[in-house]
Amino acid sequence: GVLQFVPAETVNEAERRAGANGNIAPCPLPEQWNSMYLFDVLIHNTGRTQDRMLYDTATWQLMLTGHDVAFQTSRSRPAYLKELPITIGDCWQERLLALSRDVVRDVFRGTLDQRRRRALLARRNLLLQAAAED
Repeated sequence: GVLQFVPAETVNEAERRAGANGNIAPCPLPEQWNSMYLFDVLIHNTGRTQDRMLYDTATWQLMLTGHDVAFQTSRSRPAYLKELPITIGDCWQERLLALSRDVVRDVFRGTLDQRRRRALLARRNLLLQAAAED
């Protein structure tokens, strides 16, 4: 089972765009989206839609929902992110490097089978390779 808490005052991405809100977010929305894109590559989430991108209207913090099609066995980016440039800063690179085979095995044992764990590590390597090329 899954438990999810969503603050009372939220809007999804379509609603945010319609109202042109979010310009005062302490963390600029393009930076939040970049992190979402990076995360979606890492977990191979093919189900990202505007209604699965929620914002707390008090802080304009992005909250991601709808990960029911994540962690597939693909070793590449999801189709919607194939051509999108993603910035992988030093902090993200450190976190990706820390995501070792042993960590993935220990954290996801009983949750992801070996094929999905290997695919996760392959996508991590893909992101690290892209960071090295920049």
